[in-house]
Amino acid sequence: MKIFQSNILYVFLFVFFLLDFSLDILNSTFNDDYGDYLSHDYSEYLTKSGKSIIDLVDRSEKVVFFPRENTPYCKSNNVLGYVDYPYLDNGNYFSNLAICTNRILRYRNNFSERQEEIDKTLNHEALHAAQLCHPPSSDFLPFGIRNGMFSNKIHANLSSEIYRDLSPTGKLVELEAFYVEDRPHLVKQYLIKHCY
Repeated sequence: MKIFQSNILYVFLFVFFLLDFSLDILNSTFNDDYGDYLSHDYSEYLTKSGKSIIDLVDRSEKVVFFPRENTPYCKSNNVLGYVDYPYLDNGNYFSNLAICTNRILRYRNNFSERQEEIDKTLNHEALHAAQLCHPPSSDFLPFGIRNGMFSNKIHANLSSEIYRDLSPTGKLVELEAFYVEDRPHLVKQYLIKHCY
C-alpha cells in the first residue's frame, strides 16, 4: 500500500508539473501577442505619452490592430504613417497601424525633432484607430471634434496631393487627426472611450 501511495504522489507531482508548465507556455504565448512595437525603431523615440498611446492601440478590444513599421506602402508613398481600412474575419475587425520611421528619421535632424514628429504621427494615426473603433466598422468615422470647425493652419494640411480625392467625410476624418497631433490627452480619451 505504501508503494502505491508513493506512486500516486509521483504521478500527482508529475501531472501538476505538466499543468504548470503548460500554463506558462500558454501565458507567454498570449502575452507575446502584444508589445511587438517595442522592437520597432520608433519605440526609442516615444515619449511616455506615446508609449501609453501605442499600448492602447495595441490592446484595443473592438478592433485588433497590428503595429507595423517601414512597410512597402511607407516606401512607395509620401506618408509618415497610416492606418489600413479594416477587414472583417470571423466577426472581428483587423487593421494595421504603421509608422514610416525611416522617412521620419531621414527628414528630421536630431533626436528631439525625430521624437516630436514620431509623437505627432502616432497621435494622428492613433486617432484614426479610434475612429475605426467608433463603432467598429469598415470605414473611418469622424467624432465631430470642434463640430468640424478647424483653423486655417489645420485645413492647410489637406493641400497635400494624397488628400485631394477625399470625400467631405474623409476630409473631416483627416482634419480631426491633424487637430490632435499635439493633443495626446485627447487621443487617449478617444481610444479609451471607443476601443474598450
